[in-house]
Amino acid sequence: MIRFGPAIALTVTLSGCVSVLPDNNVPAPEWFETRRAEVIAEGYPDLRTALIPVDDEDSKLWSRMAKQIEDAKEELDEAAPEPADMDEAALRAWVAEQQAIVAKGEEPY
Repeated sequence: MIRFGPAIALTVTLSGCVSVLPDNNVPAPEWFETRRAEVIAEGYPDLRTALIPVDDEDSKLWSRMAKQIEDAKEELDEAAPEPADMDEAALRAWVAEQQAIVAKGEEPY
């Protein structure tokens, strides 16, 4: 047997929600176009052109800092040591030499 109670309750609930939706067919108030012209005449910017970034002191500072960071990265890349190109015997000799320097109490570098 089909129960109509939940279906009717759902229909009533949904129809109540639809009545709350705004009516988009309502024209703007009479004063709207007049006020719109006044606002444009007062010098308020158009939103399509207002989003152009302004070149101010803060943006110059950030640009300068970004350039300094890039320069430092390049300097580090240039100063980076090349990979070790030693055979096992040469590497062991170098390690023994470094250990002897440390044993004397000196800094190896």
